[in-house]
Amino acid sequence: MLWLSLLIGLLLIALCVTLWLFQRQRRRLDALEREQHALQSAWQLLPAHAARLLPPRTLISIEILNPLELAQKQTILAAPVGQIAPALIHKIVYRRALEMVHQQLAQHGAKAEVRLHELD
Repeated sequence: MLWLSLLIGLLLIALCVTLWLFQRQRRRLDALEREQHALQSAWQLLPAHAARLLPPRTLISIEILNPLELAQKQTILAAPVGQIAPALIHKIVYRRALEMVHQQLAQHGAKAEVRLHELD
């Protein structure tokens, strides 16, 4: 009988905690909905040409035209590997170039996001 009372007590405690957590999440959700509504209202107040006031995002594109030649300057294994797996050499050269660009920009104090994009 004691274990049944303990089990019922634990279930009641679990129910109370669950209800409290639910209420807490509900309050957070209500706050987010109010914030979303405020942002949506503010967005509609912006003039149509507001996007032109923001600075444009500018990208620099680099295409290495001689990856095998660059790899051969670094290691004598590049030529035979390049004949068997040219895509591997290409990938290694581009990753190294990415590292070099990142290091150079950092040395000059530039905060940049340097990424490698593979195009199909």
